[in-house]
Amino acid sequence: MSVIAEFTIPLAGLPGKQIFDSLPDVEIELERIVPTNESALPFFWVWGGDGEGFQEIAEQVPEIQNMCLLKEVQNGALYSADWHPDVDFIDILKECNSVILEGKGTTDGWFFRLRAEDREDITDFQQSFAELGIRVQLQRIYDLEERTEGRHLSLTRKQRETLTMAYEEGYYEEPREVSQEELGEMIGITSRAVSHRLRRGTRQLIESTLTYTL
Repeated sequence: MSVIAEFTIPLAGLPGKQIFDSLPDVEIELERIVPTNESALPFFWVWGGDGEGFQEIAEQVPEIQNMCLLKEVQNGALYSADWHPDVDFIDILKECNSVILEGKGTTDGWFFRLRAEDREDITDFQQSFAELGIRVQLQRIYDLEERTEGRHLSLTRKQRETLTMAYEEGYYEEPREVSQEELGEMIGITSRAVSHRLRRGTRQLIESTLTYTL
C-alpha cells in the first residue's frame, strides 16, 4: 500500500541555500525526482528574479552539476541538472524507497510531496534527516487509496486561513475587493506568500473535490 507524505525542510537542510540568500524573490519548483544508482535527474522551474543571476549562482553549488537551460517563459525558465550522488537527500530517498512527486523552494524553506511504499518508510525518512541534525516537519500523511477515493480533503492550516480570509474579504468577487498585497498585510506575510498559499490551496481543493470524483 503506497502512502503520500507532505513535509517541509529548512533551506539549510539541502544544497543551494545560497541561491535563496542571494535571490530572495526566486521560487524553485521541482518536477518528479526518481533516484537512481548514479544520480537524480530533476527538471525544475525557476520563477522570479534574474535568470542569468540564478544560473551563475546555481553553477557555484558543488552538488548541482550539468545544469542546462531548456526553455524560457514569461518570468520563469525550465532547467535540467544532475544532483551529485553523494548528496544525503538523494541517498535517503533511495534507502527509503521513496519518490518525490512535487517539490518547491522559497526563502521560507522547501515543501515536498513524497510517495513511499508504507508509513515505515516515511518514519525512516524523518529519522535519517534527524540523524543529520535536520528537522523534517511532517505536514500531512495519507494512504494513496484515500486520495483516489476522494476522501483526502484537508488543507494545511495556513492554506485554510488564507483562503477563508480571501473569500471573506472579497478577493473572489468581480471586481476584486481586496488585493493579494492587502491580504498579506492583514495576515502579516508578503504578497508572494499569499499567492503561493492561494495557488496551492486552490490546487488541493480541485484535486480533492473534482479530479478524483469525476
